Formats: sequence, C-alpha cells, structure tokens
Amino acid sequence: MDKWDQAYHCDGLILLVNDFGTMMLCNPVLKESMLLPQPKNAILEGSPSTMGFGLDPESNDYKCVAIWCHDNCKIQVYTLSSNSWREIIMPADSEDMMYTITYSYLFSGLCWKGVCYWLVHNPDAFEFDKVLSFNISNEEFHLIHLPVIDDLIYMRDIDNDYCEYGFHLSVWNDSVVVYMKTERGSSCEYHFFPIDGAEDGAISRTNYFRVGPLENVRSEISFWKNDEKLIEIQKDGHVQLVSCNIHTQKFREVVCDLEGIRFDHWACFYVKSLISIRRR
Repeated sequence: MDKWDQAYHCDGLILLVNDFGTMMLCNPVLKESMLLPQPKNAILEGSPSTMGFGLDPESNDYKCVAIWCHDNCKIQVYTLSSNSWREIIMPADSEDMMYTITYSYLFSGLCWKGVCYWLVHNPDAFEFDKVLSFNISNEEFHLIHLPVIDDLIYMRDIDNDYCEYGFHLSVWNDSVVVYMKTERGSSCEYHFFPIDGAEDGAISRTNYFRVGPLENVRSEISFWKNDEKLIEIQKDGHVQLVSCNIHTQKFREVVCDLEGIRFDHWACFYVKSLISIRRR
C-alpha cells in the first residue's frame, strides 16, 4: 500500500492512484483488483492534478473523472462497464470555467450522490473562494461561490492575534458541507456551511452552524457518523484518536495512543461490499 498516494472510495470499491499515474480499482472483500487502462491521449503523463470517483445514479455505472493540468488542461472520464476512457469536450462558452480549472488549485475532493466536489483555491487572491462540482450523470461542471467569512477570520482574540483558518469538504447528515476550522492559540472552532445541492450559485449562511471552542485538537480526519467527527487530540503528552459529537461537544475515545501515526495525508472510510469489478 505504500506505493499508492491517493485513495478514493465509493460503495466498497477503492480507487488507488500513485504519482506515476497508475490507477488500480479494487474490492478488498472479494479480493478483486484491476489496473485501469491508460488514458487515450498519449500526452497525459504522470498522475492527474485531481480526480473524482463515484456511482452514476442514472446508468448505475461507476465512473472516474480525471483532470490533467500540467502543460494544458485535459479532462477524461473512465467508465467501469466499458473499461475505457474518453475525453470531455468543454462547451465553447466555458472559457471562465476552463480558466478556473486550469489555473486554480483543487483540493479536498469528494463524491456524493453522483456529484464530485473540489475546493477551489484562487492563486490570484491567495484564498479559497469557490467549490467546483462535476455531475457524473450529465458530465457537466458548475461553480459554487463560498460565503463571505471575513467576520469569522478577522476576529481578534484576547492576545490580539488573528486566527489561522482552513477550508475542507465533508459529508454530514447525508449532505455535502464546506467547513472552516479556525484556530486561536490552543483552541479551535468549526464553522459548517451546507451546500444543499446548489449549482452555479453561492453557499448561503442561512444554515450556518458553529462548533467549539474545542481544546487541544491536533488535527481532524472526517465525519464517520452523522454527528460524530474523528479528530486527533493531545492529552497528557500522548496523541489520541477520539470521536467528537458536534452537538454535545463531548469526546469518546477510539484509540488510546497514536504517537508517531498521522492520518492527515489521506484517510479512506471503508464499507464492506459484494460489488464485483469484474462482472460489470
């Protein structure tokens, strides 16, 4: 497993990718695995700039979308049933979309209910300002603007310091949310903004939800139950993996000691599945 650099999970199937662009689809329960064929365009060398993997709810087929933006931007979709790639030709009026995809940095990708999402970091403004979505069924991209959060990140604490902050994507209560973690000293807060299926619009703060402050949080991993989030905390000189209920803000220990182990590279929550990758 050490040679794989990224993992994407959907319905018990795991897509593994390394820095050389090799991709492998596997089902650990059935002990099945297969290497994906090389994309059709020979100029696509190395790993994609970003990817997404999920189920097309209309065709009931698994798809992978890959974006290469090394020299020029190319987008291809792999379909499991045909075991082949094909290029996505963007509409003639999509110059702004292609500029965003080509020149922005795309992070924290996930796929939920047939739509892939990525956070867009604007290199000109040096900030995250949008969410890029890709509908696996109709294979169309959309941009969703993040809410204005100046009042949350420029509040000064008692030591007169600005807070550090970062954006992430996650699934919470059966919907995709953008959440922002703000840190001031040893405490942190989480600010949740549900996307609610918005396309070509902006995320509002109508359903904005805040958690915290929480103390001694080292790093967060992801939601693993509806209202519980896995996080790492520092306690009595040791690192512990705990589950935090975001409503009660109480911790429940999962693993006692994780010294020397870090989960912030990538974590893949696995669900057992009998879906065969060889019979589709």
